[in-house]
This record gives sequence, structure tokens and C-alpha cells, in this order.
Amino acid sequence: MDTLVGVRVLAAATDRSADLPVRLVTAWDLLLPGLVDPTKLDYFHELVTRQVAAVSDRGTPPQLLTA
Repeated sequence: MDTLVGVRVLAAATDRSADLPVRLVTAWDLLLPGLVDPTKLDYFHELVTRQVAAVSDRGTPPQLLTA
């Protein structure tokens, strides 16, 4: 969750919300090697890529949380 929030805040701060899917996949690419078995890394990379693409295809921009 914190990763998603950080990616969203950075996208909003730079006014580049369209880059959100790429930024999220990049963040997971950095995190996955520390979280999963190296033999399963390709599987999880593909899973993240598919999930981000599925959310991106909805056509609605993510809403930032406000306090």
C-alpha cells in the first residue's frame, strides 16, 4: 500500500499521472527481488505487469486520497 501511495504522490507532484502504471511496475521491479524466490521472479514480474495493465485499462485515473 505504501508503495502505491508513494507512486501516486510522485505522479501527482510531477503532474504526470499518465506515467503511474510505468512507475508502479518500476517500483515492483525494485521490490520483487527482495520479496520472492529468485526462481519465481519472472512469474511475479509478469503478474505485476498484467495486474497494472488491467487496472490501467479501466480508463479511470486513480484518485488521490485527501485528508
